[in-house]
Amino acid sequence: PLSLNPSNGIDDIIVTGYALQMVYPALDTNAGDPDKQWLAPYPYRPFNNDDPQVVVAGRYPTNANECDVYDSGGGGMVVGSRAVDRGRDPFDINHNGYRDIAPPEGTGTFTEIEGYDPIGADAATAEKQVGFSLLGNHKIPDTNCVGSEWTLTRVENLMNLQDFQLDTTTRKSYMPSQGLILVEMYWEHEMLLKIPVLSPVFTAVGNDEGKMVINIWAAFPLASVQPYIIFS
Repeated sequence: PLSLNPSNGIDDIIVTGYALQMVYPALDTNAGDPDKQWLAPYPYRPFNNDDPQVVVAGRYPTNANECDVYDSGGGGMVVGSRAVDRGRDPFDINHNGYRDIAPPEGTGTFTEIEGYDPIGADAATAEKQVGFSLLGNHKIPDTNCVGSEWTLTRVENLMNLQDFQLDTTTRKSYMPSQGLILVEMYWEHEMLLKIPVLSPVFTAVGNDEGKMVINIWAAFPLASVQPYIIFS
């Protein structure tokens, strides 16, 4: 059995929920209108075409689902949405900066699921956690955040089945909307015999402190967060 050490700054279990919506952009008669279009233009969506595609329409928990304090490249931390996360709120699938609600309540032609929140004005109010973190130990590289390293891009690439031969629009249109729960585990591995001559070999693939970090992940269906967005 694996024993987690809550005080080593490494061991952690992280759970994240994803609402995944299959969208067929070719059927969108409002394309090009940011207030009505179904999806944001590329690169804020998975593919730069009008093929059916599975898009993250929500990431849970809603109050800890974004990393908005990151390294700008020079070592300094800045507030904003990381390009690696497609630069958009997980709940804002058309990237227009607010939650769309279908008429007569709003201007959209569909209703995004609830959970959108704008980026905080400064590092104190910006979100700095992605997913439910059991111990709060796992730090996301090049950020001032903890939690899941999985980005919207990585989840969408996984769920669009790019390793399968979905080479026609008809085949792609059968990709379902669904809910997903992602579980990640990180822990520090120590050699049982602690042989000094082997330690440099194993710690070479470790973290900045030379500690051997092992991680695994698993994903399962989560029907409770499956989206039911109706586009019109």
